[in-house]
Amino acid sequence: MYIGASKITMKIFFSLFCLVLSVNVYSQKIIKSNNTKETSWEVLTRMNLNDNCFYSYQRVRKVDNNYSLQLKIMIGRVFAISKDAPLVLTLDDNSTVTLHNTEFNITCAGCGEIGAKSQAQGLEVTYLIAKEDVAKLKQHKVVKVKVYSSDGYLQDAVKAKYSETFNKSINQVE
Repeated sequence: MYIGASKITMKIFFSLFCLVLSVNVYSQKIIKSNNTKETSWEVLTRMNLNDNCFYSYQRVRKVDNNYSLQLKIMIGRVFAISKDAPLVLTLDDNSTVTLHNTEFNITCAGCGEIGAKSQAQGLEVTYLIAKEDVAKLKQHKVVKVKVYSSDGYLQDAVKAKYSETFNKSINQVE
């Protein structure tokens, strides 16, 4: 009886040893960057005509040398934005900057809101910004935003004060 209990104890000990060894050998290393900068959420567009609304908030983020534009969007109905869907920013010199969504997103209640507890359908999307586009965005003001979604596209002019805020955001993360 004493030998049987010893065999069970040894099996448990050996199993635990193998488990701990495999976790150490195959674990992933998480690399944390201390070079992350991001701005606070700011309004980009606010359009509310009859039953059509298009609210968006922007935040610019820089991780190491990679820039991204994060948008929270609400349009009052369920919609999706597919991976690689374009976001076209028209600048004050009539040139455009086209960014692409990093992953598929679908709306959920309150997901496009900042602060308040809204139940409106919205989502958060991330668009990568190429270095040459960062230079353009620093030099020019955004005057129009065109977001492509599962319903086609949403388009709105950007008011001067929101354009100025966006310009400050892109310059702030440098």
